[in-house]
Amino acid sequence: MGLNGYLTVLAAPEPPIDATETIQKQIELADLENNTETNEGVFDVTSVSHLSDVNSKDWAFQALQSLVERYGCITGYEDNRYRGDRALTRFQFAAGLNACLSRINKIIAANQGNLITTEDVTLLQKLQEQFAAELSVLKGRLTALEARTEELEANRASFIRICLIESYLSDWGRRRNRG
Repeated sequence: MGLNGYLTVLAAPEPPIDATETIQKQIELADLENNTETNEGVFDVTSVSHLSDVNSKDWAFQALQSLVERYGCITGYEDNRYRGDRALTRFQFAAGLNACLSRINKIIAANQGNLITTEDVTLLQKLQEQFAAELSVLKGRLTALEARTEELEANRASFIRICLIESYLSDWGRRRNRG
């Protein structure tokens, strides 16, 4: 193979890494180290009150309640415990965060069409019709204000020039009268 073969092997591109697969393997290893199963014995929590080891006085209670009620992205163990006092690996955190973000994205996508309803559009059209005269007056006043502003801005430069010329001539006249 020689030196050329060695350089060819070094220059060969590495196969792409599947980050999801790598993270999942790390999570599985972390769970095995902690003597827990990855998906067995886990259930989706529908209410924080179902978790026997979560108390309303716990410092993270409101956060857990919000994640459960608003997004439905918290899981508990089959013994109705959350086990919030256990250590968490960075991979477990990433997997949990990803699950919540995925759920939030699904909620946003599902409600995208519901941001403005047909009733909202109909109401806006009725309001436009009812206030057409007022809107027309406001539009006219706005157009007049814009035109006046443009005129003032155009004349401002002329006004400044006039002031500077008058000031210069005034100073020139005083100096001429003194001398």
